[in-house]
Amino acid sequence: RTIDLSGLPAAPEHIGEVAWPFDGQYGFSYWLALDGTVAVVGYHGGLFRTIDVSDPTAPRIAAEVTIRGFGEPGWGYQSSWTGALGGNVLYVGAGTLGLGAYDVRDPDAPLFLGFASVGFVRDVQTTDRSVLIGTSTGIVRLPLDCRSLTEVALAPEPRATAGGLVLEPYANPFVTGTAFRLAVPSSARPSVDVFDVSGRRVRSLVPQIDAAGRGTLHWDGRDTAGRPVAPGVYFAHLRAGDQGITRKVVRVR
Repeated sequence: RTIDLSGLPAAPEHIGEVAWPFDGQYGFSYWLALDGTVAVVGYHGGLFRTIDVSDPTAPRIAAEVTIRGFGEPGWGYQSSWTGALGGNVLYVGAGTLGLGAYDVRDPDAPLFLGFASVGFVRDVQTTDRSVLIGTSTGIVRLPLDCRSLTEVALAPEPRATAGGLVLEPYANPFVTGTAFRLAVPSSARPSVDVFDVSGRRVRSLVPQIDAAGRGTLHWDGRDTAGRPVAPGVYFAHLRAGDQGITRKVVRVR
């Protein structure tokens, strides 16, 4: 239903409604997002419907979409129980696949934009500039236009070794790429190598460190030849001087 709230708050007026078939396959709706003339209704069964509300007295179902990746390993039971709209982009939770993004400026033809590997998504909210994602390990902030999936972690402080080294992955497991928060003694020149389970080095990375010895590092999930690595377990090893620390990361399909 559409409700006119332009009058007195104590007297909202029902001005339109739209009905859709209930066949029991997807169950009841679990979230509603609205931005301008587009509304989206989401279901826990990996489905969302776009609603054209350009005429609020006659809203209409524009499209029905099964979220990309639904049913794949890592999707998770509660994965699509959250969604948000911002800047004509719909953001939906997709389990350990991360955050899915759809361009819905044309509600009749939603366009899949991709996934951001941010961990298991629990909640999504948008501001005028950012997308805030609650995950199982912390909060991640993305730019509102998710065509550039640059991740900025707001996770809890990572664990440090006795020597003060930090190498903490966020987005783990990941689909397309992951990132690390790291810290080293300020005078050290660090390097990070990624190894597969056989001990073969698949990628060498050079982090950018500030004067305090802290920084971030992104691995795009590719080897030295630029090829995506196979799904599986990998080990990232940070070396700074005579100290070292290793963390396990997992790439999923």
